[in-house]
Amino acid sequence: MRDNYPEMNSAVSNNFNKNRTIKRTLLRLLVCVYTFAYSQQDYQLSMNFFNYAFINPGAFGYGDGICATLQGRIQWVGFDGNPQTFLLGAHAYFPEIWGGVGINIFYDKLGLERTLLTKAGYAFNYKIGPGKIGAGLAIGILNKALKSDWVAKDPVMLDAIIPDITVSRSSFDMDAGIFYKTNNLFAGFAITHLTAPKISKEIS
Repeated sequence: MRDNYPEMNSAVSNNFNKNRTIKRTLLRLLVCVYTFAYSQQDYQLSMNFFNYAFINPGAFGYGDGICATLQGRIQWVGFDGNPQTFLLGAHAYFPEIWGGVGINIFYDKLGLERTLLTKAGYAFNYKIGPGKIGAGLAIGILNKALKSDWVAKDPVMLDAIIPDITVSRSSFDMDAGIFYKTNNLFAGFAITHLTAPKISKEIS
């Protein structure tokens, strides 16, 4: 038994070195991902299981009838400029085109900022096993507006950088996704903002 101690110590040392190498590699990857990552914030709503078709266009037409959703989220009620979020969506399956068609309208208000996103799309539906799978694409327009209702001690007109009129800009947006649903489960994969829409900061 004593003769095996050096071999055991060598094996433990090798495993330790391998684990340390793996940790270092993962750390380097995380640093690289962080370096090239850009944050974005979409809407915030609870009960997202009612919003399949907004997050994933592959869900257009997954039901047998017309599916419609209306949701709202209001925070800090009673305060000026309080966050308000609303979502209206509808989609339906049409056997004549072997898929579903849907439309979504999203409005978000936060302080002086306003966001309006409208998009429509199509998903090809196909029955697989006990459920149905859909592959969809949605396109739309993303609009950002900044109102000029500033609350400041000094007149905002003294600073040429601060706009004294409402500024509004729009950009093209696109989503894509795959969605599978049965009576007992659902699964999907989607990518939103495929075009990485950019809103110009220039003020004329």
